[in-house]
Amino acid sequence: NSDRHAPGRATRRVSALIRTGIVLAMGRGPVTWLLCGSAVWGAALVGVELLWQPRFTDLLSGASDTGPLGFLMAGAFVAAAAGSAMAPRLAQLAGGGTSRSAMACTLTQATTYLALAATGTIAVAAPTFIVVYLMGGARGPFHNELLHEHVTAEQRGTMLSAVSLSLMAGGLISSLTLPALVGVAGIPWTWALVGGVLTASSLLYLAIPDRPTPVVQRTDHEPAPVAAG
Repeated sequence: NSDRHAPGRATRRVSALIRTGIVLAMGRGPVTWLLCGSAVWGAALVGVELLWQPRFTDLLSGASDTGPLGFLMAGAFVAAAAGSAMAPRLAQLAGGGTSRSAMACTLTQATTYLALAATGTIAVAAPTFIVVYLMGGARGPFHNELLHEHVTAEQRGTMLSAVSLSLMAGGLISSLTLPALVGVAGIPWTWALVGGVLTASSLLYLAIPDRPTPVVQRTDHEPAPVAAG
């Protein structure tokens, strides 16, 4: 019986999480922009994971031996971990600000999508593909730090789950729309579009301060004026 009702309970939990995330984001511009940025990143990630193998196979002139692509994917995962570890150093290079660092990583990543779209050689595409994951790994800590700063400690677990849902929602939209776009325009133009959307999403960080503006509560302790006479 419990197994039969498990899907219903899971659906209710997800629905409650979505409602809570929307309520927390309402009236909090930075949180809203962070969720939007997560959705765009999810869409971009699916955009590269969905299309890189057919594109790279074409660049290899349809070679039947695609074993090197497996090593390339493994390298991408290592690069993502390395990017996360490099985040403090990248923050110094970007001037120290969390929002500025997240924006720089997103812009660099967007540039790699445009480079993937423009290149016609595997020698350029392979390292560029690695940089996509390197910058994605670096961006994550900055993005999460901004989220932690703009919600309370009690809300962080809920909002991290909301971020994960935003990533999945963006990825779902991408997986449903990009194949049709590839059929019309091809993979390079599709990646160019993804790069353009990522570039636009980087501007969201301009509206996200590193820390929320403190609310100053003004109290009047001055004595009431004494009437003359």
